[in-house]
Amino acid sequence: MEIVKKQNQMVVQSNNLVEAYYDSDLTATEHKIIRYAASKIKSNPDQFPTVSFDVKEFMRAGGLKGNAYHKKIEIIGDELSGKRIKIQNDQKIGWFPWLSSLVYDNGTIYLSFNTLIKDLLLELEGQFTKYNYQYIGDMRSSYSIRLYELLKQYAPIGKRRFDLLVLKKMLGVDGKYKGYGQFKQRVLNQAKKELDRKGKLIFSFEEIKQGRQVKEIVFFIQVHEEQLSLDDFIQDEEQNIFVENVKALLEKNQIHVKDNDIKKWETYSYSLIEQTVEEIKDQKMKYPAAYITKVLENKHELFLHTRQHVHAENDNIAEILLQFIKRWEKHGIMPDWFIKDKLEKHLKSEFSLTEIENIWEDNKDYLIEVINK
Repeated sequence: MEIVKKQNQMVVQSNNLVEAYYDSDLTATEHKIIRYAASKIKSNPDQFPTVSFDVKEFMRAGGLKGNAYHKKIEIIGDELSGKRIKIQNDQKIGWFPWLSSLVYDNGTIYLSFNTLIKDLLLELEGQFTKYNYQYIGDMRSSYSIRLYELLKQYAPIGKRRFDLLVLKKMLGVDGKYKGYGQFKQRVLNQAKKELDRKGKLIFSFEEIKQGRQVKEIVFFIQVHEEQLSLDDFIQDEEQNIFVENVKALLEKNQIHVKDNDIKKWETYSYSLIEQTVEEIKDQKMKYPAAYITKVLENKHELFLHTRQHVHAENDNIAEILLQFIKRWEKHGIMPDWFIKDKLEKHLKSEFSLTEIENIWEDNKDYLIEVINK
């Protein structure tokens, strides 16, 4: 079997599985084998929990070369059979081995998944992340594969924020790189270099510090959609993530709206929804979905009227700038440096310093004029 010719070998995983903690980091070969086996399971669910490979297919799936395949398979079996993941939600925590067995018999490898993770591979009910196995097939770094999955999950939003310790656990390097400098160089920069080379999903990141220590990492995600097929970047995934994030925002403020009503707000940016919720969260609403919809409609109409004056690459940035103007207009005459300083503070949790400088240069004349009017 020639894997390189298979265009639609799709890896589909529940979001809980994507966000799992890895007790120890899988090698790039181990990542590939597990994900390739998962793609075979998804294309033929009735064969769960066991999939079989001939030696040639197994070697290609793991990105392995050479003739000493007996020894290589033995090493993989010794290591992979002991690897496990940690799944956690609000109610429970579970530790699960990936596999129940890995058997090599007369030229055929039989890989059996742990039956306890069946739901995470098959019964997904809409909460999943999907991509083509071919895209990760030639990646050299295991961290590139994991980070690609974690960022692809949030690609429709364009940004994802991690607590540094949580990110290390997700990548399976908790305790491995105690100094942040090593982690940045050997994990983040290495993954960035490889994903930049492939070009479909690229990222930049910003370090959030408390004092002198890095506590959080904010990733800014860019997807070159012209390079993505429908199977590789699907609308259902984007909609699910949008609903999940808006629902979490509402529940945080004790506002309850049905998923179908939230889906109707997809035409509005998350920033506008966040701003609206902040303004109405303390009001008593008999029909919150209808009320919020009306407020969003009014705000969006006003936004379209003023949007033409702001230089921004997307509506989300434009809305943030308009919020800044609303915050500081009618405060009297302020010097340019003061307005720039306030803008940097307003944007620092969302953008890198370079991005903030570009936004300022593109909009400083308009901001100074409007705020000092």
